[in-house]
Amino acid sequence: MGKGIFRRMSIGSAYNYYHYDKNLSYKKYSGHLNILFKKRPRSEINKTIGISLFYQ
Repeated sequence: MGKGIFRRMSIGSAYNYYHYDKNLSYKKYSGHLNILFKKRPRSEINKTIGISLFYQ
């Protein structure tokens, strides 16, 4: 078994552009970071950190 402190980490981002009508458009940016830490084999408790960012 590895010596790292993370069991799983995911990083993602997205960009959307919406154009509904003349002079009516907007952009949406988003990103996330999720970290699942290792746990003791007999423990039923997971430790996670999640960070999300949304900008419009």
